[in-house]
Amino acid sequence: MKPYCSRCGSTNPSPIRDDEGDLVYWFRIESDEDDEDILYREVEPSENGDRNVALTGMTLKNFEYDGSYEIVCPQCAKEECPFLADRPNVLDEDGWLPDDYDPFQGYDEDDNFLD
Repeated sequence: MKPYCSRCGSTNPSPIRDDEGDLVYWFRIESDEDDEDILYREVEPSENGDRNVALTGMTLKNFEYDGSYEIVCPQCAKEECPFLADRPNVLDEDGWLPDDYDPFQGYDEDDNFLD
């Protein structure tokens, strides 16, 4: 079966880049310990207190999808996960994240990194 977004029904998602610069076409909805459907979960903070979030992203646009779990497109995932945001100026001219990218760093009103 062709993969489709369980929220909007899209079969042709616009990908976003993850922290490592890979294109992500889908995010998997998983079950938490209470059997609730979740897109992301917060994990233990790092040593310096930064918040860490775990999401399951899929880098293949088309794969053998059997429908046994839900997936969402990046656009629907952005609506559900406050840690995914459109940051048009974060990517460099080649479309890659900078080496010093920090998803929790502040941004100015033009979505540029704050120093």
